[in-house]
Amino acid sequence: MVAEFTGRESEHLMRLVTENVPAMIAYFDAELKCRFANTAFCEFHHLDPKGVTGMTLLEITGEDTYRVIRPSIDLVKEGKPVTLRRQERAVTGEFRHIEIRRVPDMSPEGEFRGYYAMLLDITESVRAEEARSELEAQLREAQKLEAIGTLAGGIAHDFNNILGAIIGNAALAREDVGAGHRALVSLDEIYTSSQRAKELVQQILTFSRKQPQQTRLIALRPVVDDAVKLLRAALPAGVEIVTACAEHPLYVLADATQIQQILLNLCTNAWHAMEGRAGRIEIGLDEVLLDSAAVKNLPGLQPGRHARLGISDNGKGMDAATQARIFEPFFTTKAVDQGTGLGLSVVHGIIKAHHGAITLQSAPGGGTTFQLYFPAAAAPHAEALPEPAAPGSARGSGQHVLYVDDDEAMVFLVTRMLEGLGYRVSGYERGADALEAVRAGAGDFDLAVTDFNMPGLSGLEVAQELARIRPGLPVVITSGYITEELRTNALQAGVRHVVYKPNTIDELCQTIQRLLATASP
Repeated sequence: MVAEFTGRESEHLMRLVTENVPAMIAYFDAELKCRFANTAFCEFHHLDPKGVTGMTLLEITGEDTYRVIRPSIDLVKEGKPVTLRRQERAVTGEFRHIEIRRVPDMSPEGEFRGYYAMLLDITESVRAEEARSELEAQLREAQKLEAIGTLAGGIAHDFNNILGAIIGNAALAREDVGAGHRALVSLDEIYTSSQRAKELVQQILTFSRKQPQQTRLIALRPVVDDAVKLLRAALPAGVEIVTACAEHPLYVLADATQIQQILLNLCTNAWHAMEGRAGRIEIGLDEVLLDSAAVKNLPGLQPGRHARLGISDNGKGMDAATQARIFEPFFTTKAVDQGTGLGLSVVHGIIKAHHGAITLQSAPGGGTTFQLYFPAAAAPHAEALPEPAAPGSARGSGQHVLYVDDDEAMVFLVTRMLEGLGYRVSGYERGADALEAVRAGAGDFDLAVTDFNMPGLSGLEVAQELARIRPGLPVVITSGYITEELRTNALQAGVRHVVYKPNTIDELCQTIQRLLATASP
């Protein structure tokens, strides 16, 4: 049975329902005058419930809003329901996301009599959706960065083989032509340029690795000098880099690679802030003594001696709102294809991990200055500094070296190089062939060198099999992408040393000489 209500009862029932649903509800007649509005509608629009009846839609919304919603009202007058979303200012002054549903009230003859407006505050669901979208974007960025690191490791193998062959053959060619030859100038240029390329690749690979922070006592001045060399090669010639560093080295407990990463990130951002114009970057390094009053403005620092590293630019600068967010992950003012927004968050994380602090001064049109503080450490004792080994100070006396690399040019180069130093060399491009040679004459080899990344058997697999068929044979692995995982696995496989490519020419010779000189008879 359907209940029947009197007019007064119907009005009471409608009021009861509309006051208890989670929506703002109102009714406007054909002249767009309000004939009914629940409390939620009145409160949101800051209206007096007793005086809202008779107010026009224009009076309630204001002229600017009315101009925007007028097209949807025209559709409702034609008998078409309309649903839209927009932002509206609440009584508190906060903008809220509102979903508005307008339903026409038409007579049986099809004439427009008015419409019902139902407004839902969907701010929280919109914010939840935005948060979910932001998390998905961050996941995509993280996956992209992971892919970049993987790609860098793959490229390193082939590219470092090429660089190693160029560097090694240039060094051998210098010896072949002898002193005074006119080709020496060109060979020196080839060698110098290849060394720069090697340093660039090594930096890129270092930044793509996932390995724990390796803190040790380092001198900051040489680290800054090396980073500046890299920046001069990476930034356009129109960007002037000026340094003002203390003469003494300034020792700190830090990871040198991460300090260079800070400099690269900040200076790259400075270049972007110049927006294609010729600009100037100033890098300063000095020592400061901070008292208890000074460290109050530098959270995380303790009073005492600190190394201060400053980076300034004459770029476009930042307003206060941007400065407040620059260390947030994935926050960026750059275009979609010009940055991920991770650079400054990485800088902040590195500084905190080093128990340091960072300050920022900037203004629109006034450039930007970062000041980085690191607790200073005492200089090491002079006797603790090792003397560098002299390359080629010892020569072989016919010892037999097994060399394995899937790159033919590297096999040719290393074979020629080691034979020139007095060793016998057997070179192979496949790990399986090298192992077969050892099985055939296991006692004839004094040392083995194998590349890590090879088709078929990897360098680790070759090392593991060598340990089985020839226990005690010294094994060296070379790789263009050395991670902590590789070092650990190599140690477990009995590998004596891991050499970074393309250091093969310099470091490999010294490693072989050292291992054979200390090998048990």
